Amino acid sequence: MKTTHRSRSATALTLAIGATLSGVATAAPDNAVSAPGNPQAIIIDAPTNADTAQKANHYPSTTTMWGIDGPITDVNVDLNQVTHGFGSDLDIVLKSPAGTAVLLVSDSCGAGPVIQNYWTIDDEAASQLPGSQCASGSWKPSNPGLFPTPDILPAPAPLSLKHSLSAFNGENPNGTWQLFVHDDTNRFPNGADHGVVLQGFRVIIETASQSIVVPADADGEGPATPYPLTIPVSGRSGVIEDVAVNLHGIGHSRPDDLDILLVAPGGQKIWLMSDACGHFAPPLGKTWRLNDRDPAMSDNGNCNLGGAGGGGINFAPTAYEPGDVMPAPAPAGPYSTGLLRSLYGTNPNGDWKVYINDDFAAHSGYLSDVSLSFELGAPDATAPDTTITAGPASPTRSRSAAFSFSATENGSTFQCKLDDRAWRACTSPRSYARLALGRHVFRVRATDLAGNRDATSATWTWRIRN
Repeated sequence: MKTTHRSRSATALTLAIGATLSGVATAAPDNAVSAPGNPQAIIIDAPTNADTAQKANHYPSTTTMWGIDGPITDVNVDLNQVTHGFGSDLDIVLKSPAGTAVLLVSDSCGAGPVIQNYWTIDDEAASQLPGSQCASGSWKPSNPGLFPTPDILPAPAPLSLKHSLSAFNGENPNGTWQLFVHDDTNRFPNGADHGVVLQGFRVIIETASQSIVVPADADGEGPATPYPLTIPVSGRSGVIEDVAVNLHGIGHSRPDDLDILLVAPGGQKIWLMSDACGHFAPPLGKTWRLNDRDPAMSDNGNCNLGGAGGGGINFAPTAYEPGDVMPAPAPAGPYSTGLLRSLYGTNPNGDWKVYINDDFAAHSGYLSDVSLSFELGAPDATAPDTTITAGPASPTRSRSAAFSFSATENGSTFQCKLDDRAWRACTSPRSYARLALGRHVFRVRATDLAGNRDATSATWTWRIRN
């Protein structure tokens, strides 16, 4: 039987962003965020010879966003006070922090001048900029097709261009946005062949609301909010035969900053992710499913493979820096790496804790939720068998003794007992020193992950003589 359990914050999020009216849940609007913008004038000088077209003085012009929660749902761009002697010469491209590039303006406004226009580029506008005289207003990304050959902007502008701002949807908005402005026709020696975006540009973004923000201090580093995320499980019968952790809507501007730790109700501490996926291809608001049977995440590459939009991606838990330390109140390390199977045979009921931390400054991200998926089987009622595989000779003159032992079930824990001393937790090998002369008895018993204890402990008897 397969069951899925979500974090407590999922319920809290529903209450926070929705309202119930006549039994119908209605979602609140997305978050609208404006970048600080870059008011610096973007200037295209008149060409000084007939050899090349002209790039703007700031190529690219940039604006940077940090601390924005949630994946992009809408992008608009303000181009403020655009002027050029020949409007159709202008090519303008916007590139996101994730590397997607959209052609905003190309081959528009005809061969006449554009004079101090204020343009908002918006997918929801009524129409594109015309192929003749232009005016201020809201316009779709515009390429009226005056010229059949696709425009190619000079490096470092990207070659692959999209034609709708919706191409940014689902991406993490945090990072540096770049605007490339180029004059694609050299009209030397015509003195009117120049232009300016006098008051620069601004990017306006709407994002989906998120319940988990990483880090809580968006300008720094540190734990997410909430920390930890708690996933309560109760009333389930049977033991775990398989488990997967689902990271819903994950996005981060530098994924190798993310450390994610799972702590099970039984105290098992398992790395889900640490220093994986590099920083060149941020996660795009997809769902990652983590299960031992799937391939590991890349060390320093693209982890965005998988379906488009909200499509899922499957990975094994991956930790390239297993010695990383999670801040309190996370339990102290060491933490297991890639061992969700260590939970097999255990009781799923109780509070599961997910600790998410950003371990490096100046980057941020989010998740919409975390959930657990279980496959449960009949409880394990069989105790492991315990075997002592090595011990001291008898008789012996050595006052020290060392024992090695094992159990028939992986993941078993052990208790040891010497003579009439109390049972104590132990691991193999177990050593004793300064023992008295005479007869001694060592006992060890195993307990499996389901709590079944070997009722007949393994025994080793020996004698120490002068």
